[in-house]
Amino acid sequence: MCLLHLLLSSKQMGDKMKRLVLILFSLAILCGISAIEVSGIQSGTWDPANNPHALVGDVTVPEGSELTILPGVIVQAWGNYRINAEGSIQAIGTEADSIYFRSGMMPVAMWKGLRLENPTAQSNFMHIVVEDAEYGINAVDAPMEVSYSRFSNNQRGLHLYGIGNPNPAAMNVHHNLIEHTLQNGILIPQNSNAWVHHNEVRYNGNVPQYYGAIQLSNQSTGGQNNPIIEYNYIHSNYKQGITAWDVVGRKRHQSHYQIQPYRRQSHRHLPFECQRDCA
Repeated sequence: MCLLHLLLSSKQMGDKMKRLVLILFSLAILCGISAIEVSGIQSGTWDPANNPHALVGDVTVPEGSELTILPGVIVQAWGNYRINAEGSIQAIGTEADSIYFRSGMMPVAMWKGLRLENPTAQSNFMHIVVEDAEYGINAVDAPMEVSYSRFSNNQRGLHLYGIGNPNPAAMNVHHNLIEHTLQNGILIPQNSNAWVHHNEVRYNGNVPQYYGAIQLSNQSTGGQNNPIIEYNYIHSNYKQGITAWDVVGRKRHQSHYQIQPYRRQSHRHLPFECQRDCA
């Protein structure tokens, strides 16, 4: 307030500039009033009227509960925090009004991302944007569907984890853009019920180590890893396109691939509000 008073009392500042300062100051106050801080146990509905939703601690959706995130919601992580679903998350945006999950730290730093843990309650994501996360979505043997969404500037885009379950949760990943990931765009450890199709996967693996844009990993002696990967447009990645790592040497990768001409689809339905490092 003292700085504002000094600016407005300055004889060197014209009337137009003073009006502009007042407008900007008023907008800053209004934005501050509308923001909501979230942490701890969360369920119910997150509404864009409260934007931005500022993560000031880890969030947990309890088992048996559901968190609904409405179109237009902006979630900003103000620290290295995670949204953890022991219940389920329903984040369904629209083509015109996406849902955003990103870092709110300056300079930009990583937050932990979204983690799904419920083995039966399906989480659903459509028209979302996830940026700046260690894992965009980390589905730990938890059923989920994600579609028409963008994952950018994450450490890993999607983690479809099924280790320890011979019949892991179904995970349907389709019509997404996964790009500019430091390591794997999509990592699949022992999940034969993962279905990855009609995605564009590009510009991933931009660190010195070798990370496949889509990487399969078998990490236990009795493990199987037979996901369906088809009709994807995988291009312009810094290392390999699709890789399969059998850590225990059991040769249990038998993924079903559809290798055939892919017509690059129009991505007008994807949320392409690119902030940085976009090609």
